Amino acid sequence: MEREELLIESLRHAAAGLIGEAIGSKSEEPVPDLIHELRIKTKKIRSYWVAVRPVVGKECARDGVNRHRSAARLFSDDRDLHVRSQTIEAIRLRARRKGRRALDRVVTDLQGAMKPKEGVRPGGIVAEFMTFMDEDLMAWASASAGADGTSDRLVLTEGIGRTYRKAWTFSREAAVLDTPAGYHRARRWVKYLRYQLEWLVGQGYTGFHLLREDVHTLGRLLGQLHDIHVLQDFISHHSTHIVRPGDFGPVDRLLSREERRLAKEAVRHGKKALKTSPRRMERKLRTASRAGRSGSASASKERLMTAVSENTVGDLA
Repeated sequence: MEREELLIESLRHAAAGLIGEAIGSKSEEPVPDLIHELRIKTKKIRSYWVAVRPVVGKECARDGVNRHRSAARLFSDDRDLHVRSQTIEAIRLRARRKGRRALDRVVTDLQGAMKPKEGVRPGGIVAEFMTFMDEDLMAWASASAGADGTSDRLVLTEGIGRTYRKAWTFSREAAVLDTPAGYHRARRWVKYLRYQLEWLVGQGYTGFHLLREDVHTLGRLLGQLHDIHVLQDFISHHSTHIVRPGDFGPVDRLLSREERRLAKEAVRHGKKALKTSPRRMERKLRTASRAGRSGSASASKERLMTAVSENTVGDLA
């Protein structure tokens, strides 16, 4: 009788599938949509390393997270430029005429600072990104080699359970601190939780669908808030380049109003999304580990293995 695949092996296949997609979509001139997709893939795989931390050890998981953080940073300048433009346009649409005009003038004044850095070779960046991906494939193969029958419980209760506890704690602390750093920390762990829950539901574990949807919404709100904070920092840092210094006040008030709106909405939704205590969530995950997966798990594995084989990322079975 063939044994059921261990969860760490499923995560390994999921990571390999994402890496295969990244390799298959490589381009010498990455466009914003491709950069966005590549960065999402690195965030998902980071969340998988966080999930397997109790099985592979703190250092191995940290190395995996740092590897993908470094890979994502390769595209950060281009991504920040694109997101900044999108954020400005979204704020502009909601602004009144006086604020909109001030924002337009400030954007014009800072146009030079918004341009991509010169001397950056897109082809070199893509090649470096692929090197990180190749290293990660080898790291997953090595990390999962020593897994045994106890790893499933550890991944669920101490891996995903720990992520939930971090997201729960930091979301509440962010509401009290009400600072960009506090919200950013909460955002990071909410994102990890979102991707882990997506994988968990895809593996056939029931009872996590609503939580996944609520956490997805919370992550989106915290992401929008983060974009506002990044734009505020950018304009503040380049404020001496504003031709009419009087424009800074209306723009700052415009951004602050949007920041307060998003923070209030994120705090409100965070209480709804993460209302279950970490202890109760751990019990739920422990029950899930005993109950096992439904039949949809095999279909999920088949999809992942198809992605791996189609993108020729190596024999990882």
